[in-house]
Amino acid sequence: PGACVNDARCPLLDNPLAPTFLPHAQDCSRFYICSHGQACEHTCPAGLHWSPAHSRCEWPNVACCDPTIVCRPGCPEVCPPPATTTTTTTTTTLPPPVTTTVLPDVPCEPCLQQCIDDSRCPIDDNPFDPTLLPHENDCTRFYKCAFGKRCLMVCQPG
Repeated sequence: PGACVNDARCPLLDNPLAPTFLPHAQDCSRFYICSHGQACEHTCPAGLHWSPAHSRCEWPNVACCDPTIVCRPGCPEVCPPPATTTTTTTTTTLPPPVTTTVLPDVPCEPCLQQCIDDSRCPIDDNPFDPTLLPHENDCTRFYKCAFGKRCLMVCQPG
């Protein structure tokens, strides 16, 4: 943990069964855990953002913290980039042709099917120490446990 500072939002008496979390004001990858009236800074694992809604580190598209990233909380990181639909409308009066790009309204359900029940995956995940499982026959892939399910992931290049 990083430095702790007094914070009026933090209770003086901690409840270990329901800790108080606070988001960082400028950095989506950082957050605070309250301890005896102080906010103590923590950092999410690389590539993850703090999700106030889930009180844990999540993929950026699930955490919905960064306004430059499309917020799709129903989709795991293994989803392909969302498809776009482009439509062009031409009118015979003054307005010039208008092109709009629309994200599909349907979340990426096919991706969600890549997460399957696995007894090796704990129901309660620790975002600081996620359970990872090897892929059966492809060393460029692995599984990350999420809520008792294993989700197919792709390794970073190299």
